Amino acid sequence: MGENIANISLTDNAVYKCTASNTAGKDEILYTVDVVKAPLIETGGTLQVVEGEVADLECTAAGEPVPEITWQRNGIRVETGDRYVVDGRKLRISQSRNTDAGIYVCVATNEAGTAQQAYTLEVLVPPKIHVVSPDESVVPVGGPFSLKCGARGYPDPAITWSVEGETIVSGRDGYSVAEDGTLFVIKASNKNLMNMKCVAKNDAGRDEKEYVVKTISPPTISKEGIKTINTTEGEATLMVCEVEGEVPDVVWHKVGG
Repeated sequence: MGENIANISLTDNAVYKCTASNTAGKDEILYTVDVVKAPLIETGGTLQVVEGEVADLECTAAGEPVPEITWQRNGIRVETGDRYVVDGRKLRISQSRNTDAGIYVCVATNEAGTAQQAYTLEVLVPPKIHVVSPDESVVPVGGPFSLKCGARGYPDPAITWSVEGETIVSGRDGYSVAEDGTLFVIKASNKNLMNMKCVAKNDAGRDEKEYVVKTISPPTISKEGIKTINTTEGEATLMVCEVEGEVPDVVWHKVGG
């Protein structure tokens, strides 16, 4: 006679004894039942770390017997070494870099089967402004000018500009910001000095660059007063050129000679 266990589970792990007896005596036999269960890994996910921080990936797998855990990247097994440490179900990456970003696969194996689960590692890189204009610029009043603010990072940094602490809205008041972060100003104001700031920001941090823009007016020569001077040969003669403007260079020329 046989004993059938329906829907066997891990709780059925045990030693079973079959005993046969009659008036003449009895006999018995022991059966050991070991139930195995294929590995099951909890749902993977995405881990975000800032460049330079430690990244810990953990693979939570269940099975009977306890599955062996290995890690793979691009089909190649990840081993302990350099900045990588594999410790059971955990994979630790120290001083993470943007080159560490990608998909890591946890492989859980036991005698009942194998399971795999993918985990995504994103390494966030703080913004760094690397394309700039001179710290100080001199532009004519009413004239156009531009200032550069190119930044890199991950995710792509958002660029914002401000003038005298007031945020600039692209497309308004004669300002526009290009995709590369360059600020275009259609007409320079008549303020003597303008303090402008570019800020690059993403989820990993921010960077900023300040500019000073000095505006100058074109020189204007006064045309009032006497323009004809009568003088005697051998005497000194004074001719005055009254100029208004930002410290202009004044040069005299003799016309027609």
